[in-house]
Amino acid sequence: MCVQILGLVENMSFYECPKCHDKAYLFGREGAQRTAKEFNVQLLGAIPLQESIMTACESGAPTVIRDPTSAPARAFVEIARKLLE
Repeated sequence: MCVQILGLVENMSFYECPKCHDKAYLFGREGAQRTAKEFNVQLLGAIPLQESIMTACESGAPTVIRDPTSAPARAFVEIARKLLE
């Protein structure tokens, strides 16, 4: 069986401070970009490491419903948009 890879999503890409909005790349930077280029696939997006994602998941309400203007929700919507293209 052959599975077509539609693209790459980088999970826990960075941590954004909720107070000052500085980004910290806890697991390194641009790894997903390098991997996407190496395998010739589209980088669909980067999901930040954010407690609100866990809270939303545990409550049963997806981030895009619970807090649609948040950075994680915008990232998920952008990934979905790219997949639809």
